[in-house]
Amino acid sequence: MLAVVLVLLIACANVASMLLARGAARQRELAIRAALGSGRGRIVRQLLTEALVLALVGGALGVLLAAWGLDGLVALAPRSIPRLDEVRLNESVLAFALSISIGSGLVAGLAPALHASRPDLVEALKNGASGATSRGRARAVLVVVEVALALVLVIGAGLMIRTLARLIGVRTGLADPARVLVAETVLPKDRYGKDEQMQAFQQQLLARAAALPGVKSAAITTSVPLDPGFNASLGFEIVGAPPSPPGQGPDAEVVWATPGYLETLGIPLLQGRDLRASDDARAPQVVLVNQAFVRKFLGGGEAFDKDQPLAHPRTLERVIGESLGERRFPMMLLTVFGVVALVLASLGIYGVMAYSVALRAREIGIRMALGAPASQVLRAVVGGGMRLAVIGVGLGLSAALLVSAVVTEAAKATLYQVSATDPLTFLAVPALLLGVAALASWAPARRAARVDPMLSLRAE
Repeated sequence: MLAVVLVLLIACANVASMLLARGAARQRELAIRAALGSGRGRIVRQLLTEALVLALVGGALGVLLAAWGLDGLVALAPRSIPRLDEVRLNESVLAFALSISIGSGLVAGLAPALHASRPDLVEALKNGASGATSRGRARAVLVVVEVALALVLVIGAGLMIRTLARLIGVRTGLADPARVLVAETVLPKDRYGKDEQMQAFQQQLLARAAALPGVKSAAITTSVPLDPGFNASLGFEIVGAPPSPPGQGPDAEVVWATPGYLETLGIPLLQGRDLRASDDARAPQVVLVNQAFVRKFLGGGEAFDKDQPLAHPRTLERVIGESLGERRFPMMLLTVFGVVALVLASLGIYGVMAYSVALRAREIGIRMALGAPASQVLRAVVGGGMRLAVIGVGLGLSAALLVSAVVTEAAKATLYQVSATDPLTFLAVPALLLGVAALASWAPARRAARVDPMLSLRAE
């Protein structure tokens, strides 16, 4: 939600910047209206109505885009999200989109409308340039805000990307997940209600699977590693350890498996012995534990059922990949929002620089006519854009550090082996944003440097 709000604010800043420029272009028209008796309230209402029309058209296009992209978004979402099949556009969503569109129009249009509704009549009627300096300052402030908000959002996306990269790089302890095939089956109680029936099915299934060409080993288990589909936990007691208070005893995630489980999954046996066929109901119970458990708690065909299906076949490598889905999905969304924020911020910088160049056309023409080299004009225009970007980056870094300090505990639950103030992210993202700002400033600067000074002065 925070990412959505930041992108919306950046978009509103862009629209407000556009409306300020449009108000400057219409200054003479608005001054004539005011001179003929139009009150300030009437002019404000007209400009706000125009802003609302823009917002509603944009909202309608956004709903169409949402309808077009919804199926793809749901397809990319992890299956563990509750009620995912119920996600759809309905009346509530449309009402929300309408209210957001109206609110965005008011937010983006109010300040430009108030500014444009009080022109200096004499200056505006004389040359239509009233308030150009103040509007330039207002647009510059909006660009600084855009850059700051974009930086906060892209830093969040960068932290999520770094987290996913660390998660993908974690050693799972599985030898070769790509060569392990996993499938599911559920035994109906009407045919397998007794233990003997289930055991007979399991034995025949294992025998048939192990006999398939290319199969090295086979095993049955209630769950494979990193698969969230089946999770069970049991309490336990450690012999010789002091008893735990009632209701506060230790518990651990547990799976049931047949002999061959470790070999099939490629899990190394570090100590002790593997499961054996003799570990049946008549033998003492056997348990295998992993290193995390030790560190935490120990201080260190035919006569066969051809109608029983095996469902959802996939490799263990895919199971591991799906286990990262809950992290990959928000990372993907944040990355999309971050890219949108970068594009909007670059458009904002480009717009301000292009508008500034247009206002300074006469000045630039005089400078070049007096012998100023094109490189000097290029540096001056790019330098102006970079100053705005540097200020925005400074404010954005301060805001990002403040946010990371406030949500440190929440970030710990989301990030993995990455600090909420990760130095690499906090250095790379500002560098990226400054690079984007340089490109956005360079285009209008290059155009200004190529202007024929005689044509510019003649137009004036």
